[in-house]
Amino acid sequence: MDKKSKQILKSVCAIILCIAFLWTGKKFIWNQEPAKNQMQAPQTPPIAEITSTTVSQTTLYSLTETTTTTSLSVSDVTTTVSDAVTSTSVLTSATSTTVSEASQTNAPEDSSVSDARNLPKTPDMTDAPEGYFDDALFIGDSRMMGLSLWGRFDGATYFASTGLDTYKIDKSKSEAKGTKGQNFKTVLAAKQYKKVYIMLGINELGYDRNRTKQNYMDLITRIKGACPDAIIYIHGNLHVSHKRADKDSIVNNVQINEYNSFLASLADNVTTYYLDVNPLFDDTDGYLKGSYTNDGVHPYSKHYAAWKEYLATHAVVR
Repeated sequence: MDKKSKQILKSVCAIILCIAFLWTGKKFIWNQEPAKNQMQAPQTPPIAEITSTTVSQTTLYSLTETTTTTSLSVSDVTTTVSDAVTSTSVLTSATSTTVSEASQTNAPEDSSVSDARNLPKTPDMTDAPEGYFDDALFIGDSRMMGLSLWGRFDGATYFASTGLDTYKIDKSKSEAKGTKGQNFKTVLAAKQYKKVYIMLGINELGYDRNRTKQNYMDLITRIKGACPDAIIYIHGNLHVSHKRADKDSIVNNVQINEYNSFLASLADNVTTYYLDVNPLFDDTDGYLKGSYTNDGVHPYSKHYAAWKEYLATHAVVR
């Protein structure tokens, strides 16, 4: 065999080896399913999870369902599961949406600040005087984070983080200005708060409802123990848009309204009050207005001014 023939033969062999390698990898490596003992996780009901991503110093909020994240390589297959409450949950589908700074800037001009003061209030509610919120603590998830950014009361303290719920409140670190990196125990003990505002619940709609309700009542008891003179304001959870509700069997207005009814029942209108800002943001069918949101969950930044006005005009002064 001459030199040229040998070279051709080597080239053909090389091509055959490449094809064989690609076929083997496709069949046995890249398409390989994770091992069953790695894939299985406790079948906890789905939970809505508020997450945060920072891009170019802009905080983006998203409501995503807790999901199993699988990372595959040629040499190994590894599975990592998101930490939610005590363990994990596996979902058949996951939705991720974000509110970008651009969409915040370009949001339609239809905020309802002027309507805030006209919403129902108890007889002892009035306009908050100067300095009313200096001894106030706000606790909540990403919507409360939004309030701390775009409807902030100077002097108030905020313990808020994306994905916060009553199950992991002691495991979470605050992401809010002034308390960033601090845990709840530290923030709660920092001063004798005279007002405490809470918005929690949407991130735990998929869990056992009785346990979730007990967690919330335990949290109120804990706050009263730490701040016995505090007025506690319980926020009803914000509704989601019609589009969001239609595609989510857990995070929808039926579930939210049921849980909000429980929250309202905790108010005695003496030391504990129930607040509902949904009428500021809802359409005629009771859904978060589509023009008020980019992801069906979080209002555009400009609409937090209406929420702030509502709080400023629905205060119990003693």
